[in-house]
Order: sequence, then C-alpha cells, then structure tokens
Amino acid sequence: MSISFICILLPILGFVIMSGNKVSKTVNSSAQVVTVIKNNIGVIKANYGFDIASRVNVSKAVDWMADNLECLVGSTFHIVVAVALMYFICLPIEII
Repeated sequence: MSISFICILLPILGFVIMSGNKVSKTVNSSAQVVTVIKNNIGVIKANYGFDIASRVNVSKAVDWMADNLECLVGSTFHIVVAVALMYFICLPIEII
C-alpha cells in the first residue's frame, strides 16, 4: 500500500508543486512577460516588416494570460484530487 502511494501520488504531487511555483512566478511577473513579448514583436517587425503590435491590446493580453494560467492551475489541482480520490476509493478493494 505505501509503495503504491509513493509510486503514484508522490510524483503527481511533486509535479503539481513544481508547476504551481512556475505558474505563480509567471502570473506575478506578467508585466515582464508582456515586455518580452513586445520586444519579440518589435524584432519580427524589424526583420519581416509585419506589424503585429498594432493588432494586440496589451491589457487584454495580460488579463487573458492571468485568467488562463489560473484555469491551468485549477485544472491541475482537480486532476490531482480526482486521482487521489480514485486511489483511496480503490484501496479498500485491494485489501479485500
């Protein structure tokens, strides 16, 4: 029982913790991420002459990124809870 717990739930929990830290850093520094994206758009405009920046609304982009990253974290949490529930529901069946 403890071996299956370590083999199944511990790696999933580790993945959730690591991805949660990365997502929270990205959300907290969303202004810097947008700045990097704007710099890359400037490089594309300089190299290819295609103006993407005139079509991008920065505040909408920041809001969209923050909302979608929150959804990603929420979905990941829901998956972990579902796997944990399935694990502990199936555990009494294995004992019998």
